[in-house]
Amino acid sequence: DLVKAHLLVELIERYHYSPEKILVGMYLPVKTNGVDYAEIDMVVQDSSHNPFILCMVEVPQAYEQNLADTMRRLFAMAVLMREKTPPRYLMYYTRWYEGRDAIRKTRQIIVDLRKYQTFDAWHAAGSPREDDLPQNQS
Repeated sequence: DLVKAHLLVELIERYHYSPEKILVGMYLPVKTNGVDYAEIDMVVQDSSHNPFILCMVEVPQAYEQNLADTMRRLFAMAVLMREKTPPRYLMYYTRWYEGRDAIRKTRQIIVDLRKYQTFDAWHAAGSPREDDLPQNQS
């Protein structure tokens, strides 16, 4: 939860996304009968309240070992959302502090879904990453 809180603050302060457009702990139905759900840690909405960024966060100690599974889940959720309102970006994020001076460190993977619509396509291309998220323009 602490990593989620850090990302929430970063989305608001660094990227200027409105707090009202950031949903924390959104559940997405993953079966047609709606019985099973998958949780997305954070969804940033665009100016029309459509999903723009799907975010999953992880504690630093588990980030690398869960990377492939988490990215597969993010791509799968994006595919489920594509029928209604497809998101533009996927983000996998962690954050921690190091040293006596408490220097902030972050690790993040950002994928532009316009370039890679499936995990297999992204993985086959060498798992390329965007440098950063776009600033909020609305």
